[in-house]
Amino acid sequence: MSQFLGKAKNFVADKIAHVKKPQAEITDVDLKDVNRDSVTYNSRVNITNPYGYDLPICQLSYTFKSASRVIASGNMPDPGSIEGEQDDVAGSAGEGAVQYHGAHL
Repeated sequence: MSQFLGKAKNFVADKIAHVKKPQAEITDVDLKDVNRDSVTYNSRVNITNPYGYDLPICQLSYTFKSASRVIASGNMPDPGSIEGEQDDVAGSAGEGAVQYHGAHL
């Protein structure tokens, strides 16, 4: 019985490991303004939805790191839902100001 359960567990683990997952990739970042307090930028994020149904995206959070240190973080506005089995671009018109973490320029 334990061999059967072990085989079933391995089968399920193998199937789950190969399931496609939604992905997001930063394709463009344009710096608009840099000052002592913040950075203002436009960014484009390509989101891929491999599922056959719409995928709601409530919020995109980001963290900029350099040498394993967080230098800036924030949230992009809600881009809405990504249609099933489609790619979409979020943040193309949005701007955001981020606060620096740690030392200022």
